[in-house]
Amino acid sequence: MKTKAIRNSARSAPSRSIWIGSHRTSVRLEPVMWAALNDIAVERGKTVHDGVLEIHRARIGTSLTAAIRIYIVEHYREALRRCREGKAPPSPAGLLV
Repeated sequence: MKTKAIRNSARSAPSRSIWIGSHRTSVRLEPVMWAALNDIAVERGKTVHDGVLEIHRARIGTSLTAAIRIYIVEHYREALRRCREGKAPPSPAGLLV
C-alpha cells in the first residue's frame, strides 16, 4: 500500500476535480502535464478549466485524461513545426530537436 508521501510526490499523478457542465469528474495527470496545460491556457488567455472544457467537447471515443495528453502533445508538436519552418521563435525554455 502506498503512503500519502509517495502518492503526493513529484512523480505521482495528482488528481484534480473538474466541473463539466453539472458533472464533476476527476482527472489524474503528472505534474509536468498540469504545468504544460497551464502554460497553454496562459498562452491562449484562457483558464485551465476553459481548456479542459474545450478538450472534452472535441474528444471522441477516448477518456478525458487521454484527450488532455493528446491535446498537450499536439500543441507542442505544432509549436515545433512552426519553429522549424521559421514562423515562430523557440520557446524560452528551448525545444528539444
